[in-house]
Amino acid sequence: QLLQCNALKWVVKEYWENGTIQWMSSGEVNNRYIYQTEKKISQLGYDKCSTKMVKPNTVVMALAGQGKTRGTVAITRTALCTNQSLCAIETNEEINDEYLFQYLYSQYENLRQISSGDGGRGGLNLQLVNDYMVPVPSLPEQQLIADFLTSYDEAITAAKQELAKWKELKKGLLQQMFV
Repeated sequence: QLLQCNALKWVVKEYWENGTIQWMSSGEVNNRYIYQTEKKISQLGYDKCSTKMVKPNTVVMALAGQGKTRGTVAITRTALCTNQSLCAIETNEEINDEYLFQYLYSQYENLRQISSGDGGRGGLNLQLVNDYMVPVPSLPEQQLIADFLTSYDEAITAAKQELAKWKELKKGLLQQMFV
């Protein structure tokens, strides 16, 4: 029986029951930093499909997807596997993974433009991603850029968490005031 990995959950429940292997879907690129995935597949599911394990600190790009998903990138912080709507970009000793992630994140609009289709359901492919030019400064400069931008990401995350707390507080106050 030939099955596509992204359709496994609809076809063979044993591929998903008691899953232990992190399985990243294309929508999860919107989380930017992937520490864990929403779903996990079983060893049987992994063995029966063509997915490969993705190492931690790998940049993952959505090749397809409705809405704003296509062209969005994330960086893995755990080992996982993906469906065919994502491509994994492993770095070598010449490029810092966080630098590559930050650079490609900044290229979202350009990546969407080069994808096939007229803005609706276009798609990127491995050739387009492979041919995409990335400037590669020295490793120390890459590290400085990555550290600088990552510190902003951390500040944004902290501010979002603080905003969520204030919203919850307001919600509670409103409920108390208008009961």
